[in-house]
Amino acid sequence: MHTTQRTSELLALHTTEDMGAQSKVRGMHLVLLIMAFIAPLSASNNTTSSPPVCGSPVFSSRIVGGTNALDGEWPCQISLRYHGSHICGGTLISSQWVMSAAHCFSRPVSPYSYTIQLGRYQLSLADNHTVTSDVSDIVIHPLYNSSDGLQGDIALLQLSSPVTYTKYIQPICLPAASVTFPCGLECWVTGWGTINSGGKRRLYQLFFNFHKI
Repeated sequence: MHTTQRTSELLALHTTEDMGAQSKVRGMHLVLLIMAFIAPLSASNNTTSSPPVCGSPVFSSRIVGGTNALDGEWPCQISLRYHGSHICGGTLISSQWVMSAAHCFSRPVSPYSYTIQLGRYQLSLADNHTVTSDVSDIVIHPLYNSSDGLQGDIALLQLSSPVTYTKYIQPICLPAASVTFPCGLECWVTGWGTINSGGKRRLYQLFFNFHKI
């Protein structure tokens, strides 16, 4: 991965109505740098009057080893849905763009078959702070090959309209293009799962050390 575009340029490219193919490729390369640490933020209202600090959840109680996350602890987490059913997770990277995995999409890709749920905690239980958004565009990394999935397993999804940030919906931080992640870097991974038969599919978190493949 070699790119000189800065994060602000990436987001500007993504929010341009007529985004060229070359710009999409550069954006795909840069979102490989999506991992970032998350620090607590204090807030009292459910809806923020101005964009919050990226990657700063209101709720935080991280436990090393893999446990239940708190509701709102990972406000950048999204649920990708195909005809209404959850199929993959993803990350909110700006008010109108989400990153997910390319293998989550079947070809040909139709944006109208997918929706994004933001602010979701339990897949089996709806809550009053979950927001559902339509998808207007899906960009699959040009190097992705579904036969092996070894390269470019990244997709960008454009929401039909910008999302309103709340305590439960916030973007993750995008590092500068010059940032590199050394082996052994401490990171978090999040996603939905079950711990027993019939268990609730709530959001889980796991602390691990980053390794290059």
